[in-house]
Amino acid sequence: MDKGNAGKRQKQNLKNAIYEGTSFLASTGFGDNYVSAYAVLRGATEQFIGLLASVPLALGLFLQALSPFIMKKMRHRKGLVTAFSFLGALSWLLILGTAFVAPETALPLLLAFFSIYTILLYLEGTIFSSWIADLVPESIRGTYFGQRNSWIQIASVVATLSAGIILDLFKDSNAILGFCALFALAFLCRMLSWHFLSKMDDPHYDHGKTLSQHPLDFLKKGNPELRHLIILFGAFIFMVNLVSPFFVLYMLRTLGFSYLEFMAVILASQVATVFAAPYWGRVSTLHGNKIVLSICLIIASVVPLYWFFLTSFWQLALFELISGVAWSGIYLCLFNHILAKSKSEEVSSNVSNRYFFAGIGLLLGPNIGALVLISLGETTLFSIDAIHVLMILSAIGRLAVALAIILAIKESSLLLDKKRRALLVSLTLTNPVREFVGGTLWVASMATSLAKGGVHHAIHSSRKALGAVSIRRKR
Repeated sequence: MDKGNAGKRQKQNLKNAIYEGTSFLASTGFGDNYVSAYAVLRGATEQFIGLLASVPLALGLFLQALSPFIMKKMRHRKGLVTAFSFLGALSWLLILGTAFVAPETALPLLLAFFSIYTILLYLEGTIFSSWIADLVPESIRGTYFGQRNSWIQIASVVATLSAGIILDLFKDSNAILGFCALFALAFLCRMLSWHFLSKMDDPHYDHGKTLSQHPLDFLKKGNPELRHLIILFGAFIFMVNLVSPFFVLYMLRTLGFSYLEFMAVILASQVATVFAAPYWGRVSTLHGNKIVLSICLIIASVVPLYWFFLTSFWQLALFELISGVAWSGIYLCLFNHILAKSKSEEVSSNVSNRYFFAGIGLLLGPNIGALVLISLGETTLFSIDAIHVLMILSAIGRLAVALAIILAIKESSLLLDKKRRALLVSLTLTNPVREFVGGTLWVASMATSLAKGGVHHAIHSSRKALGAVSIRRKR
């Protein structure tokens, strides 16, 4: 294949990866985000909701550690990813089928089918990380993944909002039909994701060299820098989940938010990632991953403190936008840093172990947080109630682990001379404000265009707006 055709194929592969990710996140917006609500409609108890939140996640996170072994044995990344994607799509039809059986049968089946879906999801994701790492040239990873993350987050937000509207339309008649519609849409979007995966090339890969380290091997023999980073990030996720799952109860019960206000606060973080991801991608490409991770980890560490002091819906929604900006940078640059520090044959193993240790944090954090809340009960510590004590503990723990992560990253992009100090001010204050204002105006433009002329008019207007933004940047 000549260079011209190879270049065209690469561009098409990168486009298909964006289309695939957009379809996939739309599927999660219609499906994953509403499985618990469907379970409640079918009469699920609090204990069952706890099982639904933990069992599929635990199985998915721990069984995905088998991904490198499967990839080494089967020797075909594209075939494995497309197979897992197709079976994951079919899982939504199984979940949809539970709507037509009695609740006492539907709920156990829902737990089983959603567990199968989650296992397939994590197996696919780990192998896909190795595949896309070879598709995207290292020189453009920051910018490309920033743009891709932005588009897929738009799909997630739009699908989540659309799903809420669909459920609202069916609430006064037959709510279960609304969930059937959501799961059918989740299936269709997942099939669209599978379609774009099947159109992507799988670059040559020496499966015989695939490193397949299970977590104990990784602890003993893994890349020292990545080993420390991945374990510390698992600890950071633990500190986050010590309190974050209880913000839902805090908003609805303690602060008395309406469901609309609750949804707006949750979506604020997602909306922020739409505009933050491309920005952090450009910054990491120019200045490295460490500087972005350092800024964003510190911002994410103080999140519990504004929850400690603020009670207004508008205040919390505003600060959740900031939280979304931070988490966008964390996930983007953590993934890019793992890719940069991994040999091709190590990617799937390192990503798998990253999921594994983060999974431990995801499982332990909420349970230990719940124990703290139960043990403190209605008592107060220095006139501070249990949930606010947990917020302080989480913030202190996050800051300590964040500093350890910053020290563990071996990258010379955080030398704080005068130029770097000026750069930090620009990256953390001036540029994000400009990006946020521009993004807000774009959303307002889209909303106005939708109201006036529908989808086609909105797309045309958004292209003009984005064109104007690009012209300003070039100048």
